[in-house]
This record gives sequence, structure tokens and C-alpha cells, in this order.
Amino acid sequence: MFRVLFSDLKQGRLMRGAYIGYSLLLTLAMLIFVFLTIFSIGVAEHIAGGDLSKAQLQLETWLAGPYVLFLVLFSAAYLFASFNTMAKRIRDTGLPGWWGTLTIIIVELAVSILITGITASLIHLAITAAIVFIPSDQFK
Repeated sequence: MFRVLFSDLKQGRLMRGAYIGYSLLLTLAMLIFVFLTIFSIGVAEHIAGGDLSKAQLQLETWLAGPYVLFLVLFSAAYLFASFNTMAKRIRDTGLPGWWGTLTIIIVELAVSILITGITASLIHLAITAAIVFIPSDQFK
């Protein structure tokens, strides 16, 4: 699994089903991370006697450095794995993988900055659907 997510940068390919599976796995990992963060805030609030501001201060005192470091490392790994799986799927369709991924990222960022985030999300959804539904070797 880690080999698929983090290696084969230039030659790897993912068929449609594998791409959907790995994308769902990455989304699940991010959701678990978010829920664990929310859970830890709730636990700290309970320990602080129901005072949310006191709980946040306590968490900041205890975990600020390690949490930020873990957040940065987890986010970097998540983004790299997402971009790598996208590049592999794009390469499987017959297009250049990393150049296609970079183009998609730039287009979505530009739309998000120049228009709205919702429009960028809709474009991302459309591109993801296209990546999923285009058959393997369609553009070879």
C-alpha cells in the first residue's frame, strides 16, 4: 500500500478501481485525523471542567509543538500521496502524469483565487470524475 502511495513516481500506473480505492483510503485517513483532533479537544474540555477556552489553552500548552509538527508532516504526506495517485491515474490514461497533475493543481488554485472556492471545488469534482471514467490507455 505505501509503495503505491509513495513510490513509482515516473512509471507507476493505477487503473480506475485502484485509484478510487486509494483515494477513498486517503480521504478516510484525513477524516480519522480530523475526528481525533476534535476528540482530543473534547477530552481536554472535559478535563478542564467544561471550560472550552481553558481546554484550548491547556492543549496549546501541552501539545502545540508536537501537534504542529505532526500536522505539517501528515499534511505533506497526504498531499504527496494524493498527487502521486492522481499522477499515476493520469499516466494510465496515456497522458503525462506529473505534468497533468501540476496543471490541474494550478488551474484549481487559480480558479479558487480568482473566482471562488466553490467553483474550484466543482472543477475538482469534474476533473476527478473525468480521471475516473477515462479508460486506460485512451490517449496513447
